[in-house]
Amino acid sequence: GIQGEDITPNVRTIRSIPIRLRGDLRNCEVRGEVYFEHDTFAAINAEREKNDEPLFANPRNSVAGTLKLQNPKLVASRNLSYFAYSLASPEIDLDSHFDRLQLLSDSGFVVNAERDRFKTSDEIIAFGDRIEKRRNDLPYDIDGVVVKLDSYRLQDELGATSKAPRWAIAYKFSAEQAETTLEQIGLQVGRTGTVTPVAHLTPVLVAGTTVSRATLHNFEELARKDIREGDRVIIEKGGDIIPKVVSVVEESRSKSTKPYELPTNCPVCGSTLVSDKSEVAIRCATVSCPAQMKGNIRHFAGRTAMDIEGLGSALVDQLVGAKLVADVGDLYSLDVDQIASLERMGTRSAENVVTAIAQSKTQPLSRLLFALGIRHIGATVARSLASAVGSVDALKSATEKELLEIDEIGPIIVQSLKDHLANEQNWAVIGKLRAAGVKLEADVDATGSEVESPISGKTIVVTGTLERWGRSEIQDLIRGQGGKPTSSVSKKTDLVVAGEAAGSKRTKAESLGIKILDEAAFAELIDDA
Repeated sequence: GIQGEDITPNVRTIRSIPIRLRGDLRNCEVRGEVYFEHDTFAAINAEREKNDEPLFANPRNSVAGTLKLQNPKLVASRNLSYFAYSLASPEIDLDSHFDRLQLLSDSGFVVNAERDRFKTSDEIIAFGDRIEKRRNDLPYDIDGVVVKLDSYRLQDELGATSKAPRWAIAYKFSAEQAETTLEQIGLQVGRTGTVTPVAHLTPVLVAGTTVSRATLHNFEELARKDIREGDRVIIEKGGDIIPKVVSVVEESRSKSTKPYELPTNCPVCGSTLVSDKSEVAIRCATVSCPAQMKGNIRHFAGRTAMDIEGLGSALVDQLVGAKLVADVGDLYSLDVDQIASLERMGTRSAENVVTAIAQSKTQPLSRLLFALGIRHIGATVARSLASAVGSVDALKSATEKELLEIDEIGPIIVQSLKDHLANEQNWAVIGKLRAAGVKLEADVDATGSEVESPISGKTIVVTGTLERWGRSEIQDLIRGQGGKPTSSVSKKTDLVVAGEAAGSKRTKAESLGIKILDEAAFAELIDDA
């Protein structure tokens, strides 16, 4: 990665990660997971209780917090554990994931012993069922097993979506359930104004964590299950992460309970709620609603949007609460003194935030379009719009027909985009961004033409393991140079960039007569050597 926290000194304290590798392996990337064993976590909490310190809520969050500590000696005292999950290296020629795990073990890493290779789905299901029965006997928490395609060549051929690989799937176990009392049905407002019900519960222990809130999804689901305040309810953690109310224990229901009535006013700003006929939702239509303001700003500053480091939820809450910002355009008017006056924000921290805000002005148009939080416009659609249209002004003036001709753009997206840009308040925000110098156009050269590169307009497939770039990094690079990265080779493919163990995609490209470049040749082509 190129962004994040350097936790190397802390990782060196984990005994299951070797300081030096055994054998001949030298240049490699190893991915895995740090975790607490049950006994270790219990011992840490026992010590904290003895010292009158607050207890850790669960192993998952405690591991993340421990790895961020500034004191490696304290990290070492907590006795973290590690499982290695995958190996990539230009030094090896092993197509089998299973064999690479064995190589990791031979090199000194701890690899989970609960692994095997199978040829049929029945064997996989039997293995999953067997592990689930032993789940409570294992010394660590699990919520399922991961089923992977063993061949790296076939993994590469299948590729991945923007969210997950196509060659792996999670085999989830039945979620742990518990019974408790639903004390109150609360409401929360999302950044798009959607109002959703939330269950406030008598605290109960589920899958190792204390749960006091759970999702009720939407009001249609609430009515279907006839969930009421005061009910005894069954809850579970979906995927062992998100708590949800599964059902009502009807035999325990008091005669005094009443069906839940739909809210008519926003719980945050008090404005009248409206029904969204296109979805199972009711919304607050007031753009100035504080809940929406906070959600929009958090989204705008997010890592995959404008990437404003330091502008987290706590600071956003304070900025809105102090009325220093009312929308994302106001961020660019903030100064150091204003931010430094807020709780837990010194001058140095404030300077860093102001600098990060200023640096975000140069983010590409695609990131800005995504950051604006327009409904139905995710990162992929934003890239298509930015590439095809070239500016926010051009998007506003484009006809429906012109927009529908763009790849991946349909009527719902077009309507959402048109509605957003036609709104006076939204356009006023764009005016603030323009005045602040935020980039509202795609990159152009001095003559006003779109930036050209040797790969502009070309469809490019990346295959195999690269030394210089990660997969997402090279895809972003291709997009930035005007190319279109895709995951599969076809007659429409213009170029294949092939790394180590390129596999069947390279073979197919050769059969179709498609140009193939190695990593060094590609870097030279785009003048990035």
